[in-house]
Amino acid sequence: MQTTTTSLPKSSISIDVELAVEELQPYLRKAAEALSREHPMKGFRPGKVPYDVAVQRYGAVALYEEAADQAVRDAYVRAVREQNLKTVGSPRIEVKTLAPDNPMKFTATVAVLPAVVLPDLSTISVTRRAVRIAPNDVDRALEDLRKLQPTEALVDRPATATDKVVVDLDLSRENVPLEGGQARGHQIELTESYYLPKVKEELIGMSRGETKSFPLAFPADHYQKHLAGTTVDCSVTVKDVYSVELPPIDDAFAKRLGQGDLAALRVLIERNLTAESEKKAADAEEIEMLDAIMDRATIADLPEILITGEARRMIDELERGVGSQGLTFDEYLTKLKKTRDEILLDFAPDAVRRVKVALVTRAIAEANVEATAVTDDEVKSEVQQQLARYEDTPEFRQRMQSEEARDYVASMLRNRKVIAWLRGQVKWRN
Repeated sequence: MQTTTTSLPKSSISIDVELAVEELQPYLRKAAEALSREHPMKGFRPGKVPYDVAVQRYGAVALYEEAADQAVRDAYVRAVREQNLKTVGSPRIEVKTLAPDNPMKFTATVAVLPAVVLPDLSTISVTRRAVRIAPNDVDRALEDLRKLQPTEALVDRPATATDKVVVDLDLSRENVPLEGGQARGHQIELTESYYLPKVKEELIGMSRGETKSFPLAFPADHYQKHLAGTTVDCSVTVKDVYSVELPPIDDAFAKRLGQGDLAALRVLIERNLTAESEKKAADAEEIEMLDAIMDRATIADLPEILITGEARRMIDELERGVGSQGLTFDEYLTKLKKTRDEILLDFAPDAVRRVKVALVTRAIAEANVEATAVTDDEVKSEVQQQLARYEDTPEFRQRMQSEEARDYVASMLRNRKVIAWLRGQVKWRN
């Protein structure tokens, strides 16, 4: 097999391949077997027609055409391996010569991973994020926990600013009900912020069974564009009023949360807040570090297939997130008044960044194999931890058994090692 590789723009290459007649023989014999199974001949079992007889019966041209597909597939894979090419996606194949008793020639055009030239990492400077948890941070967390344990009681009196009310709400314009502007049994916490503050204000002082109508102005940034900045007629009927009492923050409160006393609960909250803040700080440092390296690196033109593929993955992530909130992706697109292709286009700039960061991370790993290599034992250990964490999720456990999942775990572990190694190479400033 003879191969010639030519570099093309946009990180693509063409591979010209020539297969000698002798190299085609195994594929021609398999083609004869396949044709004899599809078109049996009297006197021969399907797939058992002698090659010479198959040539006479089906024609040499038919055999070459049948053999070409698998011959091209195998030759392309061999060429990529021999040339040590890092291809992306499927190739575009153009058969140039396919004739009996002649070598087969074809050209494969395919995208390759862009070349990356890394900067001097010692010139990269990153701001170190300080983590400080103040007593009032713990106080706010305690207050949030307190709000999660209210005691509610149905009352027969006008609503106050500390109550919860259950209402029927109707919105209309010129006596015509607004689409989606009706709510039944709608709960409003009068102590919490509400996206229509006027409604909350009008409810204070109303009693069960009372109805009130008033003009309602929507904020200019309201998510429903046809209502943003407009005024409509609002009618609310109070169905129930509940008093809401919050427990005192004391030792008894801490014990209900599994801690010995309030002091122990404060220590636990401070520890959790510190861990959360450290994670956010590390993430911000990582983003700054990778962005700085990416900006100073020299990266060849990105193949369109990489950008499109990453944007599609981002849409898949968004779709899963929307689904977890009980909304179909079509409903979400309708609310945004956008198509899937428009969202794909919106994601393109972020997709470019993510692709470049992935390429830089890969280049760093390849240049520092000893510091970033991942062993089979490390992958196995991480997979076991994931399986233990989701032992009650059969679908997840099934997925984790696949080679694709293990490849993802290995990539994730490698990226962690790359980040850890980079932290020791760059300069830090406070």
